[in-house]
Order: sequence, then structure tokens, then C-alpha cells
Amino acid sequence: MALRSRLTRFLGSIGAGVVWRSSRDVKLLILLRFVRLLGYGGTTFVLALYLGALGFRDSDVGLFMTLTLVGDLGVSFVLTYVGDAMGVRRTAMVGALLMCAGGLAFAWLDKDNFWLLLLPSVAGAINPGANEIDPFKAIEESAIARLSAPDTRGDVFAWWSMLGMFGTAASNLATGWALDFSRGRGTPQVDCYRVIFVAYAAIGLVKFACTACLSKDVEVAATLLPKDSDFSHPQVPHYGATQTAATETKPMFTPASSSFMRKLSLAMAFDFIGSGLAQMSWMTYFFKREYDVQTMIVCHTVNSASLLMVAVPSDKYLALAIFVFRIVTREMDNAPRQAFISAGVLDTERTSAMGVVNIVKTVGLCLGLYATGLFAGMDLFWLAFIVAGALKLVYNVLMLAFFWRRD
Repeated sequence: MALRSRLTRFLGSIGAGVVWRSSRDVKLLILLRFVRLLGYGGTTFVLALYLGALGFRDSDVGLFMTLTLVGDLGVSFVLTYVGDAMGVRRTAMVGALLMCAGGLAFAWLDKDNFWLLLLPSVAGAINPGANEIDPFKAIEESAIARLSAPDTRGDVFAWWSMLGMFGTAASNLATGWALDFSRGRGTPQVDCYRVIFVAYAAIGLVKFACTACLSKDVEVAATLLPKDSDFSHPQVPHYGATQTAATETKPMFTPASSSFMRKLSLAMAFDFIGSGLAQMSWMTYFFKREYDVQTMIVCHTVNSASLLMVAVPSDKYLALAIFVFRIVTREMDNAPRQAFISAGVLDTERTSAMGVVNIVKTVGLCLGLYATGLFAGMDLFWLAFIVAGALKLVYNVLMLAFFWRRD
């Protein structure tokens, strides 16, 4: 009895009870996060290696990644405005089908054509950032925030983030096994990488099936604001409502939300440029080339400091240890950050807010990815990690300056 009581308290302390008592749609959205990153993790792991094996120069690889994110930026712009009108289920289904088609096309199209490869990369969200960039992520985050109570939203986002990381880790592990198995059978290196993109397409079908199980409760319940409202104190409406209504034409954000988003976007721009300088695809390529290896604010500050140190050691194993520490801590601020953004804007503004953050993220990553390609081409690969860590520390300072007194 005592053991059961302790287990119950432990599960309650980590938010498991909140997820267990949540609606089926919330559980499915968390599962979709896992499935999505199960696919993204493998392609992110091999993307730079695959392009390098095809004969692309380092600067071309950086340009390819940048242009991929520019394409995703265009999709994000569209979804920022029409995502809620399309509906969560319809948008997620479109994303799943594009994921499937993009994976197959990336594996089987003419690999000698830079521009022909770019199209399925954009359409299928095959990018170097895994969970960093996904045009459909804002829809998913908005739906979770809408279906969760304000006092439990942080726990739900924590599990959403954790299972996403688990999906990425499982994908990386499975990718390593698949590559070793394929090479052991004498499969050419390029073909080994192509298998990963075929698996990515198959996971897209699984995502489509999971999305089809969502109910209409995930759709936006439009809330009409009083005409005499001064917008000075945003209130979060009742969560989980299911009926939709036509809304009056109004600005994307209220004045209060607009101020919040401007400050947040400025701070996060530094973070995302730093992320672009040290994306997972570039990190795996860095260790392969340099060492021939084959295969909220406190957490973020520690993580940023570890990123500064990745390129410092001359010993391969010490550099790998710092790299692993970076991976372990890099997502620890994700759940509180998502809950923070959700609480800072109105319910009807959440999809747009997540979309704006996604756009800022994409622009920052584009700049960072291209700069890393230039650093690599000049044999200054190590400098990218120093600059990345410094920019991420600037983000921490700005977040403290802008939001220190915010509840």
C-alpha cells in the first residue's frame, strides 16, 4: 500500500497523472509528436552525410539547408494565416501526406540535380533541424494549448516535449543500426542513406493514420471579443470548446499580445541563429570530418555554455562527452517556453503566435546554417560553435530583461 502511494505521488510529481486524465485528443497529439520526430530524427542524422556522399561541397550543403528552410518559411507564412481555417486535422493530414511523398521523392529522384532535390526537401519538411523547424508544428502546439487547462498546460507540454525527444533518440538509434546492418551486407553508402528516407515516408503514413483518429474537439472555437474591449488585459477563454463561429475582421494580435510577441521574437532571433550555427546535421558532419566518428533560462544557459565548449577540446572523447551533454540539456527549456507563449496571447491568437515564432526560428536558422557552411568551407568549423553559444547567451540576457517581472 505504501509502495502504491509513493508511486502515485511520484507519477503526480512528474505530471503523468495530468496526461492520463487528459482527453483522447491530447494523448493523440502527444503521440503525433513522437511519431513526427521518429521520422525527423533519422533524416536529420544523415542529411548532411547524404548530401556530402552525393558530392556536394560544404558550402553547397549549407546553401541547400538554408534554401530548404526558406521554403518552409513560405509554408509557415501561409499556415500562420490559414491554419485554423483549414482545421487541425486537415492541416496535419496534408503534412503527413507531404512527409510521405517527400521521403520517397528524396530517395528516388535524380540525385545529381541540386534543385530537383530541393523541392521534395521543402515539401516533405526534410530539414536539418528535426523538431527545430516544422511548418505544421504551430498547429499542433495551438491545439494542445487549447485542450489543456492553464494550470496543467506546463505538464502536458513537458510530456509532449519529452516524448518528442524520445522519438528523436529512438530514431537516431534505429538509424545507426540500420546503417550498420546495410553496410555489413555490402550496400553502397549512398543507398544506405536512401533507406532512411524510405522509412521516413513510411512513418508519414503512420502519422496520417494517427491524425485521422482525432476528433472535432481539436478544432478552433472562435471567440468574439466585445467591441468596446480595450485589449489591455487578455483573458484566456474556456478551453476545449468545439463549435466554430465566424469572427469579425481584426488585427492578428491585440496591442498587448503584439508587444509581447515583438519582445519575444527579438530575443528568440539570437537563440535561433545560434541554433542554426550548430544544427544536428552539421554536428554529426563535424564529428565525422574532424574525428572520423562514423556513426527555461538556467537550463538554456548551461546548454549554451556547453555549446561554446564543443570545439575546444583536442581529445575526441571529451568533445563527444560535451556534445552528449549538450543534447541531453538542449530541450529542457522547451516545455516552459511553449506554456509561456501560450499564456501570453489569446486563445484565438495562439496558432498565429506559434506561427510567428516558427517564422523567426526559420529566418534565424537560415542565417546560421549558411554561415556554418561558410565556416566549414574555410576550415573554421570550430568557430561556428563558439558564435552559436555566444548568441544563445544573448538570448538568455534579453529574456531576463524583457520578462523578468512577468508572471
